[in-house]
Amino acid sequence: HESILNAAGIIMDEGSSESTDADIRSDSVVKEKPKSGSGYSNMTIAELEENLKTAIAEEAYEKASVIRDEINRRSKGKK
Repeated sequence: HESILNAAGIIMDEGSSESTDADIRSDSVVKEKPKSGSGYSNMTIAELEENLKTAIAEEAYEKASVIRDEINRRSKGKK
C-alpha cells in the first residue's frame, strides 16, 4: 500500500530490481510526518488556502490534509 511506503520514507528506483544498502541509503528520502497544526497556526486563511493548492498540485496529500484540517478547525470556531 502506498500509505505504508510513504510512512517508511524510502523511495526506490523502479528501474532497478537489485539495490545494495548503500544504494538504498543514497536514494532514500526521509519524510517528516507533519504534526497537527505545526507551523500553520501562524498563517492566515488565505495563506493556508494557497499552501493547500500547492500541496495538492505536488500530490503531497498528507500535508494537504493537515492544512485542510487547520482551515476546518478555524471555520468551526467562527460559527
